[in-house]
Amino acid sequence: MKKKKWIPMAVVIGLLILLIVLYTVLKHHNEQAAGQEEQTDSIRILDWSAEDVTSVRLMLDETEEIFVLSDGQWKLQSDKDFAVSESTLQTMLQTVTELSAVREITEPDDLAGYGLDAPVQTLTIQNEKGDTCTICWGSTNDITGDDYLYIKEKPDSVYTVSGSARSSLPETLEDCRESGDDTE
Repeated sequence: MKKKKWIPMAVVIGLLILLIVLYTVLKHHNEQAAGQEEQTDSIRILDWSAEDVTSVRLMLDETEEIFVLSDGQWKLQSDKDFAVSESTLQTMLQTVTELSAVREITEPDDLAGYGLDAPVQTLTIQNEKGDTCTICWGSTNDITGDDYLYIKEKPDSVYTVSGSARSSLPETLEDCRESGDDTE
């Protein structure tokens, strides 16, 4: 009779072990699938690196300002004595060259629907070969908080990007001035 009591107990223990193994395998599989999904969800917009950029043009204080890289230092083209914050420009360039879109809208009907007929900010970067890339920020999607973005050199697409990307851009010329606590 003691032998019959162990048989159901052995079956239960066997099933428990099988369930633990299945749980572990499925958990591992789901983690791998989630990691692959995260990698494929973002859309790389530019194939530039921050080190490729030799000039930056953007609107600051309602004036177009141009910063050029000269002898490894950023200079304001209109005022060579202006002390440019290297960290501000590097942060901005790092952000825009590493931009990833949340979504790509191919062949948009009308740029005005995205606030891109009158962009809130336009940034043009140039590399040492003379290639340029003009990035235009449009309106913000009220539901997602993402910004609409347009690359003039890629006229067939409008992108949605994290709203925090635009916050890396300086708003005034003074935002680009080196302060006493900048570290390079």
